[in-house]
Amino acid sequence: MFNSPASRESRAMLDSQILILQNQIILIKEIQRMSDKMDQLAQEVAAEGTVVQSAVTLLDGISQQLKDAQASNDPAAIQAVIDAVDTQKQQLADAITRNTPAAAPVAGSSTAPADTTGNVSPSA
Repeated sequence: MFNSPASRESRAMLDSQILILQNQIILIKEIQRMSDKMDQLAQEVAAEGTVVQSAVTLLDGISQQLKDAQASNDPAAIQAVIDAVDTQKQQLADAITRNTPAAAPVAGSSTAPADTTGNVSPSA
């Protein structure tokens, strides 16, 4: 069938076109994979923005509560804000711990877990 020079040339051209199409399919699949990764990254960035905005809203609310309690000169109101801050601080620390992947230990570093409560431990 492909014995004549023209037939062999046609076969070589067809083989080249098949190879080009196969490479295009590979590229299209890779582009789709990269597009999916970009979509995932965009969603993660949007979620981070939501988390950051929630923290800003929380801090703004605490600031206003403190100003209101101070203006009222009411010790019970001030204590209520302090109690709310302590509760929210622990909830935030728990959420950060729950959603932060564990890092691989660095050679020569302590393997003790990080203190997420904001307390400073005394130096040894």
